Amino acid sequence: MNLPGTGLRPDATVTTHTGEEESVLRFTVITPDDDFYQRLQQIAGGCQWQIARAVSLDEAERLLLENPTPLVIYEEGSAANSWQSALRRLHDSATHPCVLLASGVSDDNLLREVVGNHGYDVLPKSATREKIIRCLNFAWLWALAWGRGRR
Repeated sequence: MNLPGTGLRPDATVTTHTGEEESVLRFTVITPDDDFYQRLQQIAGGCQWQIARAVSLDEAERLLLENPTPLVIYEEGSAANSWQSALRRLHDSATHPCVLLASGVSDDNLLREVVGNHGYDVLPKSATREKIIRCLNFAWLWALAWGRGRR
């Protein structure tokens, strides 16, 4: 069986630009929303992915320094800061993760703004399980290809 949208088997490894192999999708979620985190945790468990959680941007930065992940999902409205400044701050961090903005709204204007603030994509919070899996798989492959999530 292939991973949806990637052509890869679940047990496939991906060789990064540094020659290292990654076989397990790993990501960090920045959200104070327990329901959203639990939904992502269920999806991650079903796909045998590794998920970490931070409830604030400051906590996420500490977590990412200790245990870098190639992907970060930042929930819009997670902090007093604007999501735009949060995406730029994550992009400028030591590990340069690939950042997706989780939002209740998803349109081309928001996507342009996310990309303009060094984000990768918009992850609609209401997306189906399959769409979330596909979105994270593509982001993960991109992040590994470009060496994101490393010190």
